[in-house]
Amino acid sequence: MHAYGENFMALHTAAASVFGVASVAGEGLFVGTLAVLEWRGRESLVNSRAHRS
Repeated sequence: MHAYGENFMALHTAAASVFGVASVAGEGLFVGTLAVLEWRGRESLVNSRAHRS
């Protein structure tokens, strides 16, 4: 008996277009880059909020 996840991934991976995979990969790269920038600048983000009040 196969696990549901294995069948699900095999079906959708085979049906995905090159553009679709590139789009999802590009979006992941973009969001990941934003997360890294936010993480690196978290100290200045926290301090800027504290001084506004």
